[in-house]
Amino acid sequence: MYFGGWDGRDRMKNIDTKKCPVYMLTGEYDWSNTPAMSQATCDKIPGGKHQAMQGLGHFPATENPKVFVGYLLEAVEHIQKAGA
Repeated sequence: MYFGGWDGRDRMKNIDTKKCPVYMLTGEYDWSNTPAMSQATCDKIPGGKHQAMQGLGHFPATENPKVFVGYLLEAVEHIQKAGA
């Protein structure tokens, strides 16, 4: 967390992914929010999904847009199905 005044990690279990689907994307080379950190957060969200994006870092949309779009479309499809 970048802001030390609030920590919402204990609230993750209260997210209703039937109302608000959660699909987390993390770049393989993101050192400030590693895939392991994202997965640990996702594990606290019942029904949440996490995907590590291979070959990408913290700014995937600018690093390699063509690769990022594939991950993004997968996330959108998951969210659309969950909301159906």
